[in-house]
Parts: sequence; structure tokens; C-alpha cells
Amino acid sequence: MTIRIISINYETHDHTAALVEDERILTVVSEERLTRKKMEDAPPVSAIYECLHIAGYKPEDIDYVVHSVFPSPRLKYYAWEGFAKILLTRGQTLWKSRSIPRLLFDLVYSTGIPTYLIYNLWPNLCIHQALKGFRGKIHYVNHHLSHAAAAFYTSGMTEALAVVIEGSGGDYTTSAWIAGADGLKPVAVVQWPHSLGQFYRLITRILGFNVRRHAGKITGLAALGDSTAALDLVRELVRCDGLDIVCSPLVYTLQSEYLAEKKIPTYFKNHRREDLAASFQRRLEEVALEFVTNAMKASRQQNLVLAGGVTANVRMNQKLAELSVVKKIFIHPGMGDDGIALGAALYTMSELLRKEGKVYSPPRMEHVYLGPSYSSEEIRRELKKTDLNYHRSEAVEVEIAKYLAAGKVVARFNGRMEYGPRALGNRSILYSPVDRSVNDWLNKRLRRTEFMPFAPSTLAEYASQCFKNVEIAAHACQFMTITLDCTEWMKENCPAVVHIDGTARPHFVYKEINPSYYLIIDEFRKLTGLPVVVNTSFNMHEEPIVCSPQDAIRAFQLGHLDLLAINEFIVVQK
Repeated sequence: MTIRIISINYETHDHTAALVEDERILTVVSEERLTRKKMEDAPPVSAIYECLHIAGYKPEDIDYVVHSVFPSPRLKYYAWEGFAKILLTRGQTLWKSRSIPRLLFDLVYSTGIPTYLIYNLWPNLCIHQALKGFRGKIHYVNHHLSHAAAAFYTSGMTEALAVVIEGSGGDYTTSAWIAGADGLKPVAVVQWPHSLGQFYRLITRILGFNVRRHAGKITGLAALGDSTAALDLVRELVRCDGLDIVCSPLVYTLQSEYLAEKKIPTYFKNHRREDLAASFQRRLEEVALEFVTNAMKASRQQNLVLAGGVTANVRMNQKLAELSVVKKIFIHPGMGDDGIALGAALYTMSELLRKEGKVYSPPRMEHVYLGPSYSSEEIRRELKKTDLNYHRSEAVEVEIAKYLAAGKVVARFNGRMEYGPRALGNRSILYSPVDRSVNDWLNKRLRRTEFMPFAPSTLAEYASQCFKNVEIAAHACQFMTITLDCTEWMKENCPAVVHIDGTARPHFVYKEINPSYYLIIDEFRKLTGLPVVVNTSFNMHEEPIVCSPQDAIRAFQLGHLDLLAINEFIVVQK
């Protein structure tokens, strides 16, 4: 009997809908890609409609609607600890700045009641309307459990330790789960306010970056600094204690000081921003490595799967992969909250089958091309609305490769959109990996931070020529979720994708998974001898990755890129 589940995330950020049928993931779509509002806060109504459209189903065809949710409003917890935290940290600063209304707001908000009203009642009404006609059952899955399930049930492993690290998922901030045929069983749970995510948010905030969007920039900036410069100060902020993580109240005090004065706290005076970034990055790695090592030993597991917003930190992931206790590693491609809708669906499916005495063993996730696609006729109609010069190519991949070899910047739009934060060839900007200066001028053209490195899409059979220690993280490298050390050949021949610390964040491309993208890189290899191209997401700064032909045409024109390859059409910039 076929089981169809549509699952929804709307309580936090990265609002997303996913549709699963038995052991198949049919589609996953984030609301922001459709509304064009980065980290859209509205309920994922458009994403629900799109999932049903892609799968060809109506609400009455769905058996279960699943919500990924926080455990409960945090009333009980905050009544004892949350109030005290605010009064001892933010309260002092707010009182000095005479911001009494803000203090009162924080105290009321901390109860969880406003959150419940805003993120539960209103979204449920919207979702109920979007699924009008649904007659099945409704399930709820814990936020952290959803993350863990997303990581395990897409890894292809039969058993593993699933570790979730994030800012907070309700009361939990970090958790570890034994995952196997019997489902997911907790090994360790770290509760708010002790949070590696909040620790890393501190440095993101005090260096002037958006804490919800730009934590990854700290990782890039860290490579430019001295990690020992402020390490003694940073080590005072967070530590690992066995299977627990302990944050000092100073984390929140410093955060409050920055919010009140809008400058780097005096605690870190006379330290360069690059050194602060490096010191925070190093401490994040130290604590995460100690926690994971302890959890791996306690669970007697050798395989590690990861999810949660902090596991978007690709350098930390590399350090975890290099642990002696880790045999294999996998990071779920939608490691942030855009992944919990899928995780909740997969967990529910596993529990339904377990009740029937069956073991849920979905196939290993091999790709994330799970979003919408557009026909040639739809694309032609959009192109006709512009004054752009375009033509239909009989061998579009060969033509793209020739342009890349000639040093042109190519925006590529093809097939189904990727799920998750990474562009993996279908909504990507491509370039030759030879020009080291591309990080400066292309980032400037796209209005991005200049120190952020680009990633290399690499033909899988040449991976060992380009990177070290490929075997342990090969599956993760299909999704650009981990860094690897580059070989000397890679550093010499493809400097545009090698970061200053000698690492890169690779995307391994397989012919059987994405034959069109593979052909582009292979044709480029034949022309240049290089099995690698620069791959960065196709979007303007502070905008979601492009979804539709209209989005692609607009971003192509705003970015002043040389070429747009949109399905089989080639558009040349005037």
C-alpha cells in the first residue's frame, strides 16, 4: 500500500515543504525560492502548492500531513531560567540604556506564548486552507528529531551516530542520537542557553554580519587570521563537559554590549576582526570535536551523520571527518531548518513501517534536484519578453564549455532546481578555475563579500588528483558540505577555487547523476586539461537562488554576466 506524506516546516526559518511517497523523495521546495524573499517568514503555502503541482497530486491524495515543531512553548523553562538569563545579561545593558520597554518585551517574548501565537495558530490556518480537501491524519515530529532523521535516512547507512548542532530547536541546541534499524534513540541532549550556535552568532554579530544569513562569512574570514591571537579569551566563553556543552553567561553579556553600543565589546579590544574570526572558528572546532568524540565512544558508533545550522560550517565538518573515531561522514544537504520538513516526513514514514514490523531503508540520497523545472516553451516565452540576443543550441553543453575555456562567465539554468543552500550545477554561475582574481571581481559584480571563496565542481573520477582524504567524505562531497585539503596539482592548476588555507569545498559530479552538467565539465577538460570549473550560486547578494526563468533573466542582467545558458538556449549579454 502506497503512503504519501507532505511535511511542513514553519516554526523557525527557512520555511519549506516536502513530499515523500514510500521510500521516494518526490520533491522539496523552500518558500523563499518562490516568493523571492530571503528567509521568508510567511507560512510555506506557495511551497505546499508547488510540491503538489510537481508530484501531480491533490490534497485528498495525501495520507499524512506532518509538522516539524518545537517540543512546546518554553513557558516552564523561561519562568525559572529564561527570566534570570535576560535580567543578568541583556537586562543590565537595557537598564543602563533606559530601554525598559525592550526589557519588558524580552520578558514577555521569552515565555514562548507570543511565539506560539505567531508561529502556530496563524500558520495553521493558512496551511489548512492550502490543503483544503485533505482527509488524512496529522502528525507532529520534534524539531531536533527531524534534523537527525534527515541526516540518517538520506545517508544510505544502516547505523550511525546522528549529531545535530544549531542555535536552538526549542529547548534543545545540540543532540546526539543512535540511529539504526530500531529508529533514533537519544544519547545526549544539550539545552538552551548552552549553544554552540549562539556562541558563533556572537562573533557573527559583533563583526557586523547578519546572524541569520552570514555565519558562513566568519568561516571564510577566519582563514585570514591568527587563531591563537584571542583564543584564551574565547575559550572562556564555551567548553565541552563530557556529553554536555556549557556556555558562559558572558556570551550573552557581550552580545548585549554590542547591541547597546554597536561596536566590538571592550572584552576583545585591540584584536583584529580576522583574528577574532579565526579564534572563534578554532574554539568551535575544539568543542564540537570533543563533544562528537565523547558521543561516538559512548554510542560505540563509527559512522557520523550531521545536521543543524552549525553543520553548515564546512571547516568544522572537515575536522570532524578527520577524527580517528570516525569511519564515514555525511552531512545532510539541507542541514539548516530547510531540511527538517523532509526529516519529519522520513521519520514519520519510518515509524509507520516499524508498526507494521518493517525496517525503513530508503536509498542513499544521490542528488538534490527536487525543485521545479520549466519547459522550453515557458523559457522561450520569457526570453521573447526581453530585448536579449538568444539562440537555440544543438549542443549546448559543448558550447558552454567553449565559452568557459575562453574565459567567459556563464550563468546556467537547467532542469530541476536544487534543494538546500548549495547550487549544484542546475542554478549555478560557472567560470574557469585558472584566474585567481575571480574572487575579487566576480564577487564585486554579484555584490558579495570579496573574501568568500568559490567552490570547485569536479569530475568524480579526478577527485583524488585534486583533493586529499577523499574516501571518508566522498558522499558529502556530492553536496558541497565539507572542505578537503587540496593537492599540490590543484593549488597550481586551479587557484581560483583554492582558499588561502589550502582547502576547497568540492562538489563531485557523476555522469549518471547529472549527465548534462558532467558533459560541460568533461568538454571543458578536453579543451583545457582541467576537470574542474568554478561553481557559485546563481543569485544576487541577499537574494535566494534563482528558481524560475524570470528570476534567471533578471539576475543575469543585474550581474552583468557574459552568458546565460537556460536549458538549450544561449543568451549573450549585450
